[in-house]
Amino acid sequence: MSEAPFVPPVFLSICLTKQLPVLPCILFTQLTLFCSKSTHHLYPVRWIQMTPSTVCFGARDDSYGFFRTAKAGNIITFKLTYKSGYVTCHSSNPSYQSKWGCLWNRLIPNQMATLITDKNRNLLLPKSDFLSDYWGCKFYSLPWATTESPQLLFDNFSTPLAVETKQEFQIWYSEDLFKWGYGNNGYEKTLGLQYFVLS
Repeated sequence: MSEAPFVPPVFLSICLTKQLPVLPCILFTQLTLFCSKSTHHLYPVRWIQMTPSTVCFGARDDSYGFFRTAKAGNIITFKLTYKSGYVTCHSSNPSYQSKWGCLWNRLIPNQMATLITDKNRNLLLPKSDFLSDYWGCKFYSLPWATTESPQLLFDNFSTPLAVETKQEFQIWYSEDLFKWGYGNNGYEKTLGLQYFVLS
């Protein structure tokens, strides 16, 4: 095995002394090592493009986007990069348009509504820790992202998700997935996709 990339001593200390179960995922954008929650060992990781690398999805009428893994591995999280377009929970009001959710501030300050599911529409990310229920629909806020962030880096799986080559995942707008108040939703957006995998 090649020499492991440099890790600042403070992060290495956190991992080895078990002061935290896992390094905060916001740090993974700068590091190339992953601290396992179960073993407290450091593992090399890398970003891999999805297939296709660019996907579009909408906000109503089952207009989800789908993608597949390029290779088998253990996924830590997903990252979406904004390309073009927008989504909205109210197509007649331009002020509600956003990259990742809906700017209807009467609900929550950062009403994120972009979700990752498996091919059977089971919600995978974000985890329940970040989700808020609103009349049967789910929205969320992330400390490191807003509805207008250029990238949406999801929280980490509690345990890396084992996947096969060409395993399908879906991207949904929350109201479209849960069939709640989506009649006045609209528009479509395009984004790039990557997943963070243990090497």
